[in-house]
Amino acid sequence: MNSVTPKVFQRASLFRLTIPGFASCVLLAAILSGCNGEKPKPLGLETSSKTTVVISLETTLHGLLPEEYEINVPRDLPTADLSEWGKSMLADMIDQDVDEKQLATSLSKYLPDETVQRVLRSQYVLRDSTHVRDMLWARELVRSAIEGSASEIDQVVDLFYFVVNTVQIVPVQSLLPFGPFETVFYGQGTEEDRAWAFACLLKQLRIPSVVLVNETPAGDDESPRVVTEQDTGQTKPGDAATDSQPRSVIVGVLLNDGLYLFDAGLGLPIPGPDDVAAAGLIRMPATLAQILADPSLLQKLSQSDTEPYSVTVDRLKNSRPLIIGDSTLWSRRMEGLQNGMAGEITASVFEPLVSQGDFIGSIELVSSHLTDLLPSATVGVWDYPEQQREARETVAGDRDQSALLAAFNDTFKVPQPITVTFPKVDPGAATPQQSPTPTIEIGASWGVHQTARIDQILGRPENAIPAYLKVQSWRELPPSPDDTAQVPPALQPLVIQHLPADMRARHLLAAEEALIWRATCQMQKKNYEGAATDLERYLRQLSTRVHPGRYRIEANYLAGISLAMAGNTRRATAFLRNVDADNSRYELARTLIRRWPPERDKTE
Repeated sequence: MNSVTPKVFQRASLFRLTIPGFASCVLLAAILSGCNGEKPKPLGLETSSKTTVVISLETTLHGLLPEEYEINVPRDLPTADLSEWGKSMLADMIDQDVDEKQLATSLSKYLPDETVQRVLRSQYVLRDSTHVRDMLWARELVRSAIEGSASEIDQVVDLFYFVVNTVQIVPVQSLLPFGPFETVFYGQGTEEDRAWAFACLLKQLRIPSVVLVNETPAGDDESPRVVTEQDTGQTKPGDAATDSQPRSVIVGVLLNDGLYLFDAGLGLPIPGPDDVAAAGLIRMPATLAQILADPSLLQKLSQSDTEPYSVTVDRLKNSRPLIIGDSTLWSRRMEGLQNGMAGEITASVFEPLVSQGDFIGSIELVSSHLTDLLPSATVGVWDYPEQQREARETVAGDRDQSALLAAFNDTFKVPQPITVTFPKVDPGAATPQQSPTPTIEIGASWGVHQTARIDQILGRPENAIPAYLKVQSWRELPPSPDDTAQVPPALQPLVIQHLPADMRARHLLAAEEALIWRATCQMQKKNYEGAATDLERYLRQLSTRVHPGRYRIEANYLAGISLAMAGNTRRATAFLRNVDADNSRYELARTLIRRWPPERDKTE
């Protein structure tokens, strides 16, 4: 099965560059070699200043890698470097035959004026760096996540379940306006955040996707769980924050002539006619055409005979397909950067929203494929990603949001460097006497927990697992500065006693976090039985209060999913029954339990 891969998703203007002189030949050769998947030859020293700028672009992109950006590289530095590159190279890297006035007119049919201006501006800004970082993350993860997938639809399903199992839905009030990378990194988000992250991953496979937004006026019984605006049909995540259960946010994925349906809120694909319940999780999603032909497929996601699935065929018929993206993705700046990615660091960072020059835009592409399925629907633009990108840039200037961001990053300080000072007692004296005050330095391996998490979501679980084991071992006492010799056993109780309370709490929570994430690493490696064993051990330890218990519900959910993937739906059911009714995984757990008839269960 092949994805829809029109000319728009190829590098748009590689053969229309007009770079003069020797640099033109060298740059074109580098680009062509990069397109063929080969490592380009290093550019020679006897080149023009423009070629030197091309060389520096690879350095700038290196600074935007998820393991570097905002960790070893200051947040604003790559943006300044991109701006310098743009001054010298951008005009030569974009299709100069495109009439920008005409382009602005076309964009204004779908975007507000201020968003059109963001698409057309030539100056790189901070959110551009964030966008590139997100796409570089997506590219790296996709390479790992789809390894071993049997087909293209299997690749899509694997990416969807990665997002669902990694990102837990929480009330919007407890979140910040994160983009796809940060949503996955912190493991928390809204239904919309899941949908956006899923679409971001699909872009690296050149697979288009849309959000299907119900345009039935609010109050209509056909869609009680989705709050909409009558004039735009845009979903407002904050309006459902008081409901503990997720809203259905339907993502449509275009493969060939089919629009495959995924519920990012519930966390399951809508099952197709070829779906087999005994497979554990749904592996054969339904297309919109299959649902329209057989609406009963929707009720495979019912929780019970009296609690039908909230999405109806009428809702789908009245849905409007909305393009998932933002002004940076559609910008001419990203067109130029896409064409300039001639080295080893590459990703899909650009897609035109509307047709320009000889290349088809996303609007026209999706419209042409959905005409027969949704003849009365007009394709629009989902404004959620654009709103999130703009809001993210104001976080640093807001005291409350900055404090919340610091709280999100608190456990990533582990192991925290600290010098412990305490009185030394001579145990041999008849009356304990204090000797000169000694100090012990511990916790100098800064960033281990953070690095492990980044490795994991980049698709490198084999690197993350040993680091998570270290973090678990530091539950009560951080390591020594050289990360080898431990504090002498006789001194450990005294050192622990003199650790600051906030530091002790931080290490305790990080150890619990590391245990859960280590289990999800096992799931990434498809070692489902190993993941279930780790999670069950964690749940047993909660009875002895070894851990605070913050991940009790999530551990039950993940253990159930792992056992289902291992073929043991009987034991999986036992764990999923422990998901509380006020948890966002509850509806998913109940749907899966109903999906597995007892006669098909594997015995314990």
